[in-house]
Amino acid sequence: AQTILNMCARLFMLAALQGAAAFTAGWTKPARSSFALNLESSRCGMTPISGMVSSSCWDITEVAPDGRLVQRVEGKTRKTWKFNDLSKDRVQVALTSEGRPIIADIQLWLGPDWTPFSLKAYSEDGKARPIQTLVGTRNKAAMIEIRNVGEYEFPFSAASNYAKGTMALVPQEIPATTSGERVDGGALHSFSLDPSAQQLEVVLN
Repeated sequence: AQTILNMCARLFMLAALQGAAAFTAGWTKPARSSFALNLESSRCGMTPISGMVSSSCWDITEVAPDGRLVQRVEGKTRKTWKFNDLSKDRVQVALTSEGRPIIADIQLWLGPDWTPFSLKAYSEDGKARPIQTLVGTRNKAAMIEIRNVGEYEFPFSAASNYAKGTMALVPQEIPATTSGERVDGGALHSFSLDPSAQQLEVVLN
């Protein structure tokens, strides 16, 4: 199973980090995993060899163009999105706010009692640094649950939908074109970023 992080999971997880934001991915093997970073950029709808997609592809308006899938998540509450198309294997999730902090727990449910993917995410400013990720569903009926673990004063907006076009291809393209580093269980790896970096994609595989 694979996961990427804006982060994605197949459980495959990709993250595109915008500005100074950082996201952490859930489902990774406890002993060994690989890590790949990509600092290139491209326009939405185009996938260069680097596999990078622009920040607009991750935007909540791309996930829910008509707004119908956007839900307001108040502090200490949760919202869910159900997915029943067995021909698709990946959903896109986006969280944003009006400038207040986002403290969220994102979970993938396959069946009533199996949660193979969990992502704990924090952003000090959900407008300047929204939280975005891809989550793999393994071509199964699934449910995405987003829980606002912040205080009542800190609501945020969230949306989830099947990944389409360029976004659906990201989990395959980045690992194929970007070298990774092995991360053993209990190990910590850090990477220095150039001050000019505007977007970062992280792949956990």
